[in-house]
Amino acid sequence: LGRSVRWLPPALLFAGTVVAGSFGGMPLADGLGWSSAMLVPAVGWLTRAALTMEPGAARACAGTAGGARRAQLATLLVALAGGVVLAVLGAGFEVATTARPRHGLGALAVEGVVAGLICLLIGSAIGALCNPPLIRHRGYAMMSTAAVAIAAIAASGSPANAAIRATSGGHSGGVQLPVVPLLAAVVLAAVSWAASVLTAPRRAS
Repeated sequence: LGRSVRWLPPALLFAGTVVAGSFGGMPLADGLGWSSAMLVPAVGWLTRAALTMEPGAARACAGTAGGARRAQLATLLVALAGGVVLAVLGAGFEVATTARPRHGLGALAVEGVVAGLICLLIGSAIGALCNPPLIRHRGYAMMSTAAVAIAAIAASGSPANAAIRATSGGHSGGVQLPVVPLLAAVVLAAVSWAASVLTAPRRAS
């Protein structure tokens, strides 16, 4: 993945949306919320890129050497690590360009980290569920990845949406850690990864 250019489109999507959504004087809380939200589609796309970049022969060799399930898990981990890099860069950009509060910066930083983690997990879960081996058709996989990512950001019951709202409200005072959304994101990511890994041998057959 690192030697290819498949990581570039999701990285450019993330960079473009984060820059476009930020402006001078914007509160840091809003900036961190926006940066976290953009992780959902970017990580979903990055996960898709990692899962689909290898030709069938190379994937079969990896599956034979270490097992199809281990190869699938390694691919998901690589995409997640790439998402962590995007999260750190996005948060750094927001810290450098937005208006930092005089008080409560530590609490806001914790809220931003938790929101970023939640959106990172949700994006990874979407990428795992909406792409091979669970959805093999290219068109359906791409459309479902985009649609579910948008819904995860906009739907009021989504863990990502709850985390974004909690972080964006951080400048009003007080710590608003989205504990329940974090637990939900962990469970969703674990279930989606398990489904993707357990069905990996079917893809190779």
